[in-house]
Amino acid sequence: MGTLAIRYMDLVALALALPIFIAGGLSLTGYAIAGGAWLAQRGLQALLQRKVDSQEDARQVVGLLMGGSFARAVLTAAAVLIAGLAGGDEAGLAAALMVVALFTVYFISRLLDGGLAPE
Repeated sequence: MGTLAIRYMDLVALALALPIFIAGGLSLTGYAIAGGAWLAQRGLQALLQRKVDSQEDARQVVGLLMGGSFARAVLTAAAVLIAGLAGGDEAGLAAALMVVALFTVYFISRLLDGGLAPE
């Protein structure tokens, strides 16, 4: 498997989860909110990584990476909360399961792609 396929394995998992959600009768509201938040946090990650790559000051790099990681975590946690409030318990549970599954796939793909060091 190529490194590009490994790097975006979480996005493939997001796409493959839709038919599973439909067939399983799981909340599509939870899927949509969690999926949207996941795409937003991945976009934020790409934006911050470009900024990190152009930095020469180590303090700036650490600040961007730590701040970005925290912001991405808050974004996905807020999505689970919003799904639960907007769509009820089933949507909140579906969103939580989606985020946990996507993070697991993302974490594994990062390990397979050469570790957790910045790109």
